Amino acid sequence: MKNYIMPKEYGLNNLQEVRVVHKLFFQYDRYIEAIKKGLGNIPRLQGNYTKFKDGSPWCQIILGKGTEADLLKERPTTAFVPFWISEQFASLGDNLFAVEQVGNALTHQERNRPSLVDQIIGIAPYIELRQDRDSISSDGLSHKVGEAINDEIIANNLANSGYGKLVLLDPHSQESLRHFDRAGITHLDLTSAPLFADFLEKKKLIDKKSAFVALDKGSLQRCLYLCDLLGLDPRDHIIVLNKNRSGQNHVDGCEVLYGDPRGRKLIIFDDVIDTTDSIGKTSKSLIDKGAEKGIVVMAVHGVLSHPARDNIERFIDEGIISRLVLTDSLPNASFNLEGIKGVQVIHTALLMTRMAQFLALTSPEEIKSDPELSRYVLEPRNKEEIWEEFQAMYLGCPMTNFPS
Repeated sequence: MKNYIMPKEYGLNNLQEVRVVHKLFFQYDRYIEAIKKGLGNIPRLQGNYTKFKDGSPWCQIILGKGTEADLLKERPTTAFVPFWISEQFASLGDNLFAVEQVGNALTHQERNRPSLVDQIIGIAPYIELRQDRDSISSDGLSHKVGEAINDEIIANNLANSGYGKLVLLDPHSQESLRHFDRAGITHLDLTSAPLFADFLEKKKLIDKKSAFVALDKGSLQRCLYLCDLLGLDPRDHIIVLNKNRSGQNHVDGCEVLYGDPRGRKLIIFDDVIDTTDSIGKTSKSLIDKGAEKGIVVMAVHGVLSHPARDNIERFIDEGIISRLVLTDSLPNASFNLEGIKGVQVIHTALLMTRMAQFLALTSPEEIKSDPELSRYVLEPRNKEEIWEEFQAMYLGCPMTNFPS
């Protein structure tokens, strides 16, 4: 990470800190170890995770050995708690309950005993925040109206379990985050875009023929920010699509809303990649429309449900895509694609832990006002507003640097 300020320069070493990790998440030991290093090896409170005779889970956080009075006299002020809410660890219900166990154990108070810590900073590389979308059936006759119920449940349960502050990595949408606002959770919305920008520059993958592909209006903000980081004019380096869906994870083709893929070296940038079926179909459609073969695909969160690995190997072998670049926010990105040529993984634990330490001291607003730190913060905005602003600025404007 470039020009990174260490939290100790802000006086963070004056805090009494601990980290607490539920045993469920030690299956992603690479990331947990990276978090340990990123937090400067601050001590970890041990947990007693067991079950009652009926199989019900039970959790106890242990401050240490000694009398209760002595232990509480030196109790920590801040607990950093890394967690995920994803079925890559357990069912969403069991996963969320594990996170709640830790939060409640740390913030529980009794008549003669304060809570173990004053504040919890949740470090969440990935939370399943995909609001239920309104949808129309394939025959166009029935309309299903959905609300972000799962997101609301997650936000309320985290708030009730003591998670007053969260560090999130590329959260899915503004709509999902509103539930965290309503629940009173302070959230710092980080973006991995600077890490991807650094990767693209290091690999020399950007030239005048390059263009970022926003797969839909929801991806446009992310692509515009990449252009800004790389000093590119969006007028010449953005293509916006409208995916034609026949169902969830099923894309039949794409309509180009802005830009021209002919002769371009395309870089698709999205937040979540799952089975990769839609990425393959969209890439083929863009190549059929005149884009160069060997499209670069970048995504933040690798859900990578079956048959993602087989698809990726086939797309690379056929020259449809040349690279797949993911962050390590989910274990499938680190483990399920090992050995595939053309797959690169960007590490995010250092970014998450450093920003968590800043959030322990100050507010997201103060962090965003810092010129060194603000480049890693990107709050999701309403996708329709982004699209309207983009249309007003660029639609109807000729491209000034279109390659011949």
